[in-house]
Amino acid sequence: MFGDQNTNSKNLEKVYLKDISELITKGASPNWQGIEYVDDDTQTLFVTSENVREGYIDLSKKKYLMDAFNEKQKRSILNNGDFLINIVGASIGRAAQFNLDIKANINQAVALVRIKKGLVNDKYMLEYLNSPKALQMYKSMQVSVARANLSLQNINDLEILLPPMELQNQFANFVKQVDKLKFILHLV
Repeated sequence: MFGDQNTNSKNLEKVYLKDISELITKGASPNWQGIEYVDDDTQTLFVTSENVREGYIDLSKKKYLMDAFNEKQKRSILNNGDFLINIVGASIGRAAQFNLDIKANINQAVALVRIKKGLVNDKYMLEYLNSPKALQMYKSMQVSVARANLSLQNINDLEILLPPMELQNQFANFVKQVDKLKFILHLV
């Protein structure tokens, strides 16, 4: 549908992630700020790289922080529809979309990408962020120190192939059908 991503054989428009985003940031460690985890699901959900899986948020191991963390770390408060990308450790490049309407924030190992409305189909973006092409770009950008990591500048400079919205929507519908089939086959 989109040709060879490596050679851009369909001559799709190329943009940088920063060009189609209204916000790219990362979270912070609560421990450095003297904020402890709490066992209270009325407080702020704290999403870490452990929760960001390839294409989904895994909430089987939930962590919560006092709402005061959101007051200190306003830039990394999550909104429904935000994309999350792991930027530290063995899970670099795993991306998911946060699709919950709850109070939540992220730690320093996760980048938050808030896409400008109407520019990109969410399903296309999620699949692209987890594509072999994107994983190749993450790998080429990462810096190996004590733990491999990507900087926010790397995330800003991630090259995105941007097909016309009509093609993005066709692709998203195709992926939804494949997901339905996977679900049905899983039940059998």
